[in-house]
Amino acid sequence: MQIDAILLWLTLFFSGMIFLHFALGLGAMRRFPPPLPGELPGVSVIKPIKGADPETYLCLESFCRQRYPGPYEIVFSLQDPEDPALPLLERLRRNYPEVRMKITVNPVRRGMSGKTSNLFYGVKEASHPYLVFSDADMRAEPDFVHRLVSPLLTPATGLSAAVPVHTSGRGLWALLYQLQLNVTILAQWLPWAKVLPLGVSGGTLALPRSVLEEIGGVEAFGGFLLDDVKIGLLVREAGYRIELGPALEASVGEKAPVDVISLLSRGAAIYRFMLGALLTVTYLLGAYFYLPVWLVSLVTLSPSIFAIGWLHLGLKTLAFYLISRFLAGSSGREALYTVVLDGLFLFTFAKVSLTRRIHWRGMDYTVDKDGRIVPIEG
Repeated sequence: MQIDAILLWLTLFFSGMIFLHFALGLGAMRRFPPPLPGELPGVSVIKPIKGADPETYLCLESFCRQRYPGPYEIVFSLQDPEDPALPLLERLRRNYPEVRMKITVNPVRRGMSGKTSNLFYGVKEASHPYLVFSDADMRAEPDFVHRLVSPLLTPATGLSAAVPVHTSGRGLWALLYQLQLNVTILAQWLPWAKVLPLGVSGGTLALPRSVLEEIGGVEAFGGFLLDDVKIGLLVREAGYRIELGPALEASVGEKAPVDVISLLSRGAAIYRFMLGALLTVTYLLGAYFYLPVWLVSLVTLSPSIFAIGWLHLGLKTLAFYLISRFLAGSSGREALYTVVLDGLFLFTFAKVSLTRRIHWRGMDYTVDKDGRIVPIEG
């Protein structure tokens, strides 16, 4: 068989895998478990917060409008006594006096990231046996917490992970940010999270306090760059099942280049340090197969092989459009920037692999071989 025929079949195989991810993700989003009837045990929603943007109030407000059939509270955990989100929290208290709210402000705990430090102190303030860790940029429907916590009533289930759908990106950098998260979460993580050791996606998750204590508390994952991935891995290692769903909206808004590079750096660290060589090589080969095909076309000066590379990129872009349009509910136009996102990710992956350094939320870290982070002083 000639080399161009081999490359064509491989292109069709790898492209087919991307479309398979889309189809499986679409099926998974239609199978989220319904809420259970009756009263549920008390739940504490812990919101780690740093800073605010135009969407922050609406996102936080959506958790004040929950129709949860049981005791309910929200714990807002911050690091800075001058954080611009604090006036928003006081506004929420005035507007929703019927909702029990707590606000705690503490410096970053040594050995943890800013987010996990906020979670640590939030857990200390939480009153109830069920805990929800939820990022500040998540916007939820009124029955969201009820649906998220319901699967935990089955003793074999140790963690329930929501599926964040990123929307409303404004501008090139925001669309790149949105595209990266949606294709990663909805078409890579969602179809396989219950089968492969992938941890859980960022955003929002729920677990019993007893399970958190069994895996070692927030300290067990607080020093990891991808705390959500690590907590999912720890819960699986403890012998519990992970349940997926429901979906919730994460508003992207405007983003700067540094936000995109930070996101891609964290994604690169997942593949490089936390998921193992087999998954990493499989992902890189399937997602970027058009690049070695183009390299072969340059060596052989073959127009047909060059066209095969374009075929892979075109099919991948089409799959990304379908993911954006039918899984995330956007217009899908961000898929036009697929090749730009590819270039940025590969550059970032190489940089993180060589330097083990990332920049995240205003701080620089080194990442060890297991995914732990160490702040770089000075």
